[in-house]
Amino acid sequence: MQIIAVDIGNSATKILAGEDHFRIPHRSDGAPTDFDDALTECSSLADSAVGIFWFVVSVNESQCRQLEDWVKRKRPSDRFEVITRTQVPLKIIDSYRSSVGIDRLVAAYAAISLQQQTPLIVVDAGTAVTVDVVSISATGERRYEGGMIFPGEGPSLSVLNSSTANLPDVSLSAARLSDSESVDGIVGTDTDMAIANGVRLAQAHAVAGIVAALKKRLPDAEVWITGGGADSIRELLEGDVTEHWNVDLQLVLQGVLRIAKSFLAGEHTD
Repeated sequence: MQIIAVDIGNSATKILAGEDHFRIPHRSDGAPTDFDDALTECSSLADSAVGIFWFVVSVNESQCRQLEDWVKRKRPSDRFEVITRTQVPLKIIDSYRSSVGIDRLVAAYAAISLQQQTPLIVVDAGTAVTVDVVSISATGERRYEGGMIFPGEGPSLSVLNSSTANLPDVSLSAARLSDSESVDGIVGTDTDMAIANGVRLAQAHAVAGIVAALKKRLPDAEVWITGGGADSIRELLEGDVTEHWNVDLQLVLQGVLRIAKSFLAGEHTD
């Protein structure tokens, strides 16, 4: 059975099918065409002689239902599984056991799989930015300790528009800073640029400041960063701040894939 790993976030669905990656933005009008086309392309990459195991991590219930409905209609012989907290092989601090976001656990587990011997700081820069800590005991036991959450670029831009009388709704693009005529791409020379630069730099330096504070407590911690804003954050932080950070834009999907393989292996040994 071929595994397709799926990460359903707040603003997009990310899919790993073999070596191919897909990102399907969620449309506010609910139009299904792009979603259906992308899923059809994903499934067409699978070996037609074997079934597909759709293994999913989701923080967006409505989008998860949409994907499950599509699989049931279009590929009824496939399997569909949504990861639960109990399926992530990671000890969790008791106060967070029933509420921590599943994507945060899966990203932490993936980082553990890649970095065995140190505490971890895992940054996921998406619609929300999360910064999480995984400890390691003297006996080598790993535990998810919790972390911090704050708004990413999209919500920060939206709240400036909705909470003020005159600030415009700025659609942030990856090219906005580099296309700027402002000094070194930092000082905004018009209101749109001031908002875009301010939001992106605030996010980057918030992450850097939080990581620095955590490193004072955990000097041996390795830093992993993932999510759609990861590259932007690294580019905006100058000097050696991020020199030793590990970047993996598909960290959550890699975690989903590892858990799925373990899940299937467990079935075969029963």
